[in-house]
Amino acid sequence: MSAVCTLDRAMLQAFGLQWVRPTLQQRDEAAVFEPALWLRLAATGLFASARRGSAVEAAQALAGLAEGGLDLPLALSAAAQWIGVFLLHSFGNTAQKARYLDAAISGECILAVCNSEQETGTKLRAMRSSVVPNSDGGYLLSLRKSAASNLPLATAALCSAWKYGDDSVAALEQTPNGLPKMSLEVFLVPVVPPLQVDSHVGQLAGFRTGLTGALSLPSPMPLLVEDTQLGPDHSGVRILRSCFHLERLLIGALISGGIDGIFQDCVQHLTQREAREPQFAQNQYVQEKITLVYSLSQRVAGIWRLIEDALLQGNEAADMAAKLEHLSALLGVLKLTAVEDGLQAAETAYELHGYAGYHRASLSQKLHRDLLAFKMLGGSKELMKISLFRDLRTSWERSSA
Repeated sequence: MSAVCTLDRAMLQAFGLQWVRPTLQQRDEAAVFEPALWLRLAATGLFASARRGSAVEAAQALAGLAEGGLDLPLALSAAAQWIGVFLLHSFGNTAQKARYLDAAISGECILAVCNSEQETGTKLRAMRSSVVPNSDGGYLLSLRKSAASNLPLATAALCSAWKYGDDSVAALEQTPNGLPKMSLEVFLVPVVPPLQVDSHVGQLAGFRTGLTGALSLPSPMPLLVEDTQLGPDHSGVRILRSCFHLERLLIGALISGGIDGIFQDCVQHLTQREAREPQFAQNQYVQEKITLVYSLSQRVAGIWRLIEDALLQGNEAADMAAKLEHLSALLGVLKLTAVEDGLQAAETAYELHGYAGYHRASLSQKLHRDLLAFKMLGGSKELMKISLFRDLRTSWERSSA
């Protein structure tokens, strides 16, 4: 048996109840991310667990954090950090790990994951971020990421960009169709000037207890590829696929935890009202609301368990990337279902609370505002359905080949 202490859902749920939920409303009103709370979260071993590479363990831990704390923006920041640590541990070189890994695990270094760009959607070829050779034999980075997790306080950012072949020679290296050779790669870039960070937190209707922002360069800057690129050339697609799959799994799990947390809040509300009004729970309206929130929680959890069971077969850590790829379509279903059912659960919860549920201090109100952001995070519902259809089409074409 391994001597490593693994995380479990109950441990992070207790953490959320003790350290996250008591300050939730104050942090939301102030639109503040609390570094001390982040360091305390890191001390649980959450980010250290990324070295073990168990997506199931991470999903359970984040579900517990969301259930206990009901702070989905904080849980998403933790998910992005876990993914960043996992990718750095899996693909980083010795120097990159020495510079960032231990600090990221301790929470002192925050890692941002930056892929989104305006007007790109599912068309990766439309991505404008690029790494292009210059006349000195080096490279120039152009970057414009429209929204990403953890940016305002990030030490380093994992950024996807098109890397172009060396065109400084007279004969430009080309593909058969006459276009310059390029590959999609991931770069670990220090978030220091001239990079510009624009925090979105104060501008958002919800998601005010997390970290969201944009990253850009006013003009191309020199980049040492050997210091920043994750993995050798042509690793980018594999890295990004792992990133997207993990994102969908962890988002689905943390929203599932959030629905469970709001269900418990509804039960507490019912119990308190029933103590004052013994007939309250006999109201059909009340029963309908409680049973609906429970049903929604179980539907999301059921899809999650299907994925979890598949991941736990055999050696999860060794085969995780391949298993996640095989489960790509189901991961898409999980995220789509979690977001839509989570929104319905939050809306049902504040209807159950009546007028008090419409107050800013209502937990269900904050949960609803935060969940609206997940309709865009990782792709809109429409883009997610396009991706899901592509995965399904690939699977049936493979099976008929």
